Amino acid sequence: MLGIVQVLFLLTVYSVFASILFEIFAGLYNLRGRLLYSGIRNFSDEKGDFIKNFYTSKEIKDSRVFSFFNKPAYIPSEIFANEVRKFLKKIKETNNQEYSNDGFCIKILDLENQSEGSNEKTKQLLIEYFNYQILTIRAKYKAIARIGLFATGFILACLLNLDFFLLISKLDFSTATTIPEFSGWFFNSNFFISQSIFSSFTGCTITAILISFGAPYWFDIMQKFARVKI
Repeated sequence: MLGIVQVLFLLTVYSVFASILFEIFAGLYNLRGRLLYSGIRNFSDEKGDFIKNFYTSKEIKDSRVFSFFNKPAYIPSEIFANEVRKFLKKIKETNNQEYSNDGFCIKILDLENQSEGSNEKTKQLLIEYFNYQILTIRAKYKAIARIGLFATGFILACLLNLDFFLLISKLDFSTATTIPEFSGWFFNSNFFISQSIFSSFTGCTITAILISFGAPYWFDIMQKFARVKI
């Protein structure tokens, strides 16, 4: 039982480290902001006028956490609803016929018809639609994060020689005082020379897959095993 807890402890630590590295990369790349931009662009008009005006508006500029990111990672749903209504109002005032067959404007007009001309109801429908888009974006981010964790975990496994089979074989299952090592190089500094490339690659790949499950997953399992031990 102790050996299993040791393995789970190692996987938790590796997962935390991989998550930190991925979040640093995601932050520098502004991954959340890019995904949000993509979601709004898909909703926007075919000409792209709305998204240009939207991201250059004062409200969006003020919502940026860092000034060097022109795409904020978070936008309040009320700001989105207000900007959409402003854009549609501008089109109506100018009587711009170019937007008569535009899918974006048709969607907004349809929402207005559903709200029976009530500005508050239209705003609420826009907020609900935007919140639905946010849920979709979060799902995409989680999928990308899982892949990112696997890639980060694989690089980490190769650098630290975290062959899953090697770590399992070297753990001491007999003593309660054993503290697992955090690097496979402690067990065998010539591992990649003494073992076959296929064996090394397979072991590191398995470690990366397990790391991609995330630290909360392994920490929760470790707690359950620890309770059983107690």
